[in-house]
Amino acid sequence: DYADLVTPHGDQRCTVTMTAQVSGPAGGLVQGVVGPLSAYGQRRRLGRLAALAEFLHRRAIVYSA
Repeated sequence: DYADLVTPHGDQRCTVTMTAQVSGPAGGLVQGVVGPLSAYGQRRRLGRLAALAEFLHRRAIVYSA
């Protein structure tokens, strides 16, 4: 089960929280083994998302000026 939560802040910033939970008989084992690799992938994904958001924000500022 995955959940993504975006909490906006008033200063044009936000906090992104991503969670994943594996259930079932081997859920704890799978989560323990795969968790670190998944966290690495999510950090990379968030980095790309942040770069895209910054690019779009700069572009909007240029077009609105």
